[in-house]
Amino acid sequence: TGEKTLLNRPVCEDFEILKQMNCEYHCNENKLPVKFSKAGLMPGIYEINNPVSSQFISGLLMSMPLLKADSKLIINNPVSIPYLLMTLDCMEKSGVKTMYKISDNKLIVHIFGNQKYAPVNADIEGDWSSAVFFIVAAAINGQIKISGLNINSKQADKDILNVMEKAKIKYSYDNGILFVEKSTVNSFDFNAINCPDIIPALIILAIFANGESKIKGANRLKIKETSRALVMQNELNKLGIKISIDDNCITVIGLQKQNGGTINSHGDHRIAMALSILALNNDNSVKIENHNCVSKSYPDFYNDLKKTGANIYE
Repeated sequence: TGEKTLLNRPVCEDFEILKQMNCEYHCNENKLPVKFSKAGLMPGIYEINNPVSSQFISGLLMSMPLLKADSKLIINNPVSIPYLLMTLDCMEKSGVKTMYKISDNKLIVHIFGNQKYAPVNADIEGDWSSAVFFIVAAAINGQIKISGLNINSKQADKDILNVMEKAKIKYSYDNGILFVEKSTVNSFDFNAINCPDIIPALIILAIFANGESKIKGANRLKIKETSRALVMQNELNKLGIKISIDDNCITVIGLQKQNGGTINSHGDHRIAMALSILALNNDNSVKIENHNCVSKSYPDFYNDLKKTGANIYE
C-alpha cells in the first residue's frame, strides 16, 4: 500500500521481472496498491532493461543472497548507479559476497546464494541530499559550516561538489566539516542522470548564476512525488522566472528579475526546500503553500534554516 503522492508514482513498473522469479502479483497501471498471491523468489539469471528506479533493484540485490543457489542480475541502462554501489557496499560490510562489473552502460552482478547477513556496527553518514539546499543557499548569499558529511561518500548527491567546481563556488572541507561561502556563481552544464534529486536545488543555483546553465536528466523527474521539472517551471513562472524544458534538458538563464507572490510545493518535499532557498534571496515577500511536506525527509528543515538567520514566518 502507500499514501499521498506515492500513489501517483508507477513504482510497480519494474516488477515484471518478478514473474520470471516465481512471483505472482496484481496492480493497476503499475501503481500501488499491489497484491502478491505468490512471492517465492527463485535463483537464476535475470535481466532488467531500462529500469525506472534503483530502489527496486537494491531490494532484489539484498534479497538474492538468501536464495538457495547462485544468481546473476544483468541491468541494462541502469539509473542512479551510485545508489546501487552503496547497496552492494553495505551488503559486503554485513558479510554478504557479490561480484560486479560495469561496462557498456550495463551493470552485471554475480550473487552467491545460501548466504546470511551478519550483525555489524555502522556509523550513518550525513545526508548529502539534504545538505545540498544549504550549500546552494550559502553559495548565493552567505556562508555556512555543515558537519557530518563524508567527503568520500558513495552517495550520488555528493555530486554537488562537481557542480560547485563547475560554478566556481568557494568551499573547503576539513576535519569532517564542509565550509561554503558566498560566491560569484558561474553558469554550468551538468548531467544529473545519477542524482536527479538535486535538480530542483540546481535550478535555484542556476537562477543566481551568470549566463545560461543546462541541467540534463529532466526525464528522471517525471516519476517523483510530482513531475518536478514541470512543477518547478510552473511555480517559478508565477514569480516571473522563466526556465525551458526540452525533453531531457532544463535550461536556465541566470539573474532574471524576480517578483513576489504565492507558490506551491504540490506536496513535494524537495520542491518545497528548493523554493524556500529561492524565497530567501527574493527582495519581495514569497509565500510557499504546502511547505510542511518537508517532514518526509527533513522534519527540522525550517528550524535549521532559521538558525542561519533566515526570516521565516510559518
